[in-house]
Amino acid sequence: MKRDIILVFLLLGGISLHAETVDQHISIVNMSAVEPSIVEIIRVHAEKELYVPVIATNVQSSCMGDLTMTGKMMALELKRPSDACLIVLANPKLADSEHAVILTNIQVAVINVSALKSGSSLDFEWRLRRLTMRGVAILFGLGSVPDPHCVMHSYRTLEELDKMGTNFSPPLGDQFRNAAAARGLSVRPLFTPRPNLKKPAVKTE
Repeated sequence: MKRDIILVFLLLGGISLHAETVDQHISIVNMSAVEPSIVEIIRVHAEKELYVPVIATNVQSSCMGDLTMTGKMMALELKRPSDACLIVLANPKLADSEHAVILTNIQVAVINVSALKSGSSLDFEWRLRRLTMRGVAILFGLGSVPDPHCVMHSYRTLEELDKMGTNFSPPLGDQFRNAAAARGLSVRPLFTPRPNLKKPAVKTE
């Protein structure tokens, strides 16, 4: 009886008994003064290859730490319930030679923009594309593969990074989309159904 009274009270008070669903997306955070036009190119590429919503934000930050400290700070300051994960483009103030740090416990990957700089703006852009894809993949539980054309192929130098592909090999693509759907992201169909262009049959007398 008491339980029924509490239930009626909650319903009359307009309190929902179900958690509100939040549309999930992957969020790219540019705190490294990378040109917004380049960030948008990276965002479009990630959204196209991952088949899930990806947004990008340009922010100013006074972070004085290394990649790990930067990731933790961004998680506290910027990560929202709608962010399935954060991909942070950063210029660490402390010396850091790593290309990226992946913090799976807080679902943040920090890419070291300073370590990726190149005399070629195009090489620089493609490095950011690859590491964005790798960061998301690792945060979603994917590992390295032997396929040299897959963006998840292991590498040690920038020269090796420049030679690899920019998307997933087929098995990893399926694994990622399954993991994304399990996390509540809206996964775009791989193929757009063709419209039915057949004309209706005309009845003749």
